[in-house]
Amino acid sequence: MNVESADPNEAGHVSLYELARQHHSIKDMWTEWMDKIKPLECMHGNKWRQNYSSARQKYFLRYKYIMKRIEQKHEEGTLIKNVLEELEMLFQMKKSMTALEK
Repeated sequence: MNVESADPNEAGHVSLYELARQHHSIKDMWTEWMDKIKPLECMHGNKWRQNYSSARQKYFLRYKYIMKRIEQKHEEGTLIKNVLEELEMLFQMKKSMTALEK
């Protein structure tokens, strides 16, 4: 993970964050989402990732979908820990975010 910053004195300053290229666990994804990505999404929308390639953007949208599903399950009453454990089993079996979108 790489954090880059533009000059904070420039108008329209947006901190750039490079999403991890590979995630080894759902917990890693969730931690990155809560600590780095969700705050950037709330503050800047998609501007912080405007330099992403189309492939990287596709990866991000899958990632975001999964994180939103975790949040939705939590809002429905499931403990985050339980949601993460359930998805972790699927992730370890498939090693693919695509499998988690279903």
